Amino acid sequence: MALLLPSLVTGICLFLTYHIYRYLHYFYLARSNGCLPPKHFPHKDPFLGLDFFLETGKIFSENRYLPELLARYNIYGPTFQTNLFGTPSVNTIEPENLQAVYSSNSKDWGIEPLRLPAQDPFCGRGFITTDGAAWEHSRALLKPGFNRANIVAGLEGLGKALDKMMDKIPSDGGTVDLQALFFDLVSAPTPISLTTHVPLLKNWMLTYLDTSTEFLFGESFGALSNSTSKESQAFMKAFNHAMFGSGFRIALGPFKFLYQNAKWREACKTTHAFADKYVQKALGYRQSVFSGSSLINDKDNINMDESRFPSR
Repeated sequence: MALLLPSLVTGICLFLTYHIYRYLHYFYLARSNGCLPPKHFPHKDPFLGLDFFLETGKIFSENRYLPELLARYNIYGPTFQTNLFGTPSVNTIEPENLQAVYSSNSKDWGIEPLRLPAQDPFCGRGFITTDGAAWEHSRALLKPGFNRANIVAGLEGLGKALDKMMDKIPSDGGTVDLQALFFDLVSAPTPISLTTHVPLLKNWMLTYLDTSTEFLFGESFGALSNSTSKESQAFMKAFNHAMFGSGFRIALGPFKFLYQNAKWREACKTTHAFADKYVQKALGYRQSVFSGSSLINDKDNINMDESRFPSR
């Protein structure tokens, strides 16, 4: 009991010292860069900001996120600060701020502390989740696939996918539903009549999946056609669920450990297994190129060329 009071006082002193140091650090940093303090969101819960988190979740579920986000910026200005589970979070659409974060002062900012712990089971360590040397290494591996020849070749596939998507939009002047579709991630397309309300964003999602898989894997799994394989449909559902879970874990911040969803982790494994098949095919192709042998048939080689993969 005699040691309890000194320990409590020490803890309080350390807590106050840390917050005073952080405040002074950010104050002088902002002053040296000519920055004014951002306007604060009027939280009902000033400690964890649960009101903001719950309100955001509500407008997400009601498909009102984009108009509400715009309304917030109209009310609080192009830059304002919120409380995300006790952590200050700056929201901005100010061009100079965005340029500093993503370009001119990008090395002073990072994504790894936020994204990697939340997305590791889904994305692993790559250019989406890391900073520094790990990011540079991952980017170097991906860069050869985006050479001019591959991009030009991909335009043909993009055109075909867009034609398929346009065929699914009614031509009789009927209504195309753009509301309540931003989270319509049902991946298995179905035939429609000309009077059916069409989930347009869903078709854009399928177009993205078609073109992305053709560009990255060398072949499209035909998400926009009605002959999509069960394996491809399972991948799309798993991919969408894994993406949603990763985003939710990021939103939870320091409380991401509360989201231990077995279905989400299984979706991550399904996504990895689907991609691994193409990784093994690519490795086999590289081996055949360097050895001069033919380890995979000509049909598999059609959309795979050496420029997609870095050299040894």
